[in-house]
Amino acid sequence: MHQNRVNELLHLVKQESVQQFKVKSIVPLASGVENCVFKAKTEEWGEVVIRVPWIKNNESRKGLQKEYMLSNHCAKQGIPIPSIFLFYQSEQVDFLVQRFVSGELPEMAEGKMGELVNQLHHIEIVSNHEILYEDCHAFLSERIVKNNNLAMRKGNIHIPLPSVEELYAIFQSFPLKKRFLHMDIRKENMIYDADQIVALFDWTNAIMGDPVLELMRIDEYGLLNEDFINGYQNFEREMARVPTIVQLLYRYHTVAMLTNLFCFELKDLHQGEKTMKRLYELRNQVNQEFSW
Repeated sequence: MHQNRVNELLHLVKQESVQQFKVKSIVPLASGVENCVFKAKTEEWGEVVIRVPWIKNNESRKGLQKEYMLSNHCAKQGIPIPSIFLFYQSEQVDFLVQRFVSGELPEMAEGKMGELVNQLHHIEIVSNHEILYEDCHAFLSERIVKNNNLAMRKGNIHIPLPSVEELYAIFQSFPLKKRFLHMDIRKENMIYDADQIVALFDWTNAIMGDPVLELMRIDEYGLLNEDFINGYQNFEREMARVPTIVQLLYRYHTVAMLTNLFCFELKDLHQGEKTMKRLYELRNQVNQEFSW
C-alpha cells in the first residue's frame, strides 16, 4: 500500500508539473509521517526536492502553506533555509518545490543546533499568517488532553490528567514569551556542510509559543546536552522564567504525541514501550507539582 501511494503521488507530480516546470528525472527520496519527498532534476532550477502530502485535505494544505510562509520569512531573517521555487495547489495534488541542498549528518552537532535554535527564537516576528493569532496555551491544553485520552483508550491504560480548563490555567500562570518555534528540531530535518548547518526544513509543526516549549521537546528528543546548552545563549535564564509544572506539561505534550506515534501509528514496540514508560514518569511528576 505504501509503495502504491508513492507511485500514485509520483504520477500526479509528473502530470501536474508539465505546465509549471520541466522535469528531467525524478525519484523517491524520503518518506516522512506527513509528506512523501522526491528528488528531481529540472531544467529551470537544477536539482530540487518536491514535498507532497500523503493525504490531500485541508490540514495538509495548511501544513504546506505554513511551510511556505515560514520558510520564506525565516530565510529573510538569516535562518539557513533552501529557496522555495514553487508552491503548487490543485484539485489533484499539492506540493512544494525547493532547492536541493547536499551535505552530511555528523555524529555530534548539538552545539551548532543550539546556536541555530537560539537564533530562531530571536528573529523578527513579522507576518500575517494565522499562526500568529493562535492561542498557544489553549492549543496545548486541548492537544495534551486529546493525545492523553487517545493513549489511554488505545492502550487500555489509565493516566488521568487535569482538565483542559485546569491545564490552561496552569499555562497562563506565567508571562508567555511568544516566539517562532520550529517544533521538530532533529538532525533528520537539518543538512550540514563541514561544521555548519546549511539547511533547516519541515516547518509543518511550527507554532508561536514560549521558547522553553521547544527546548523541552528537544530534550525529550535526547538532543539537549551540554554542547546544545553552550550554543543556546542564556539557556539557564530562559528556563528560570518558566515554572516547573509548566516545563513538565510542555514535556508531556511531546511524550504523549510520541507515544501515540510509536505505539499506534508506526507500531514500533521498542520505542513505544520507552515513550509509554516516560509518559507514566511525567504523569507522576505532574502529580507531585499539582493536586486536583
